[in-house]
Amino acid sequence: MNADTSAFSLKRMRAVARKEIWHILRDPFTLALALGLPLLLVMIFGVAIDFDVKNARVAVDDRDHSQASREIAQIFDNTGAFQTVPVAPQTNPESLLRAGGGKAVW
Repeated sequence: MNADTSAFSLKRMRAVARKEIWHILRDPFTLALALGLPLLLVMIFGVAIDFDVKNARVAVDDRDHSQASREIAQIFDNTGAFQTVPVAPQTNPESLLRAGGGKAVW
């Protein structure tokens, strides 16, 4: 193999591009597939994938018992993204997480 056949050739690239364009224009179904399938996938996955957090259980270990700490817990609960679960005074928060009582402890 000499250096001319393995090197990049602009002339060869144009010939291949011309051939591919001719094949796509010759078959309208291929053109529709090449343009329509990616658009269809974007629309399907755009609706199917949702990164919004809804009703994530958060265990609230309120050791302060002040009005401010209760208000913060209520604000978390009112967002709709979190569902607060109170932790009993002598309960270990880690054991609550392991038992599935919440996804996080606050």
